[in-house]
Amino acid sequence: VTGTLWQDNKLLVPAGAEITIQGKQERYYMGENGVFYIDHLSAGQIVYGQANWETHTCKFKFEVPNLNQPLPDIGQIK
Repeated sequence: VTGTLWQDNKLLVPAGAEITIQGKQERYYMGENGVFYIDHLSAGQIVYGQANWETHTCKFKFEVPNLNQPLPDIGQIK
């Protein structure tokens, strides 16, 4: 799944921020322009995660869409 993550202050989460997902051991990292990629998720799954950088934390939640695409894009998470 790919998507774009925004902070409450309407700024994109910066590249390099570390992403953790509840229930997963893996760590993911933000790309440029607030874009992230998280693998091994199932359609309909509710995902709880957070991005951490410097002294900041951005918590988020989304549902994995039921799309017949190899790499679904969930769009913007605000």
